[in-house]
Amino acid sequence: MKLSEKLRSVLESEEIKSFINPREVLEAFKSLRETIGVLEKSLDPATLAEIQEEIGDETYF
Repeated sequence: MKLSEKLRSVLESEEIKSFINPREVLEAFKSLRETIGVLEKSLDPATLAEIQEEIGDETYF
């Protein structure tokens, strides 16, 4: 299961909905995904590979 699917599953639970606004969280992750895309284009390949290794593949939800 992708990280985005796990996140969506958690955000859709009634317990979580009483504490946070799922739409706001999903929008924040969308913004984060866009930021990662910009960073991918601006970093040199070696630095990008190092970051990807450090944080793992699941970051790219």
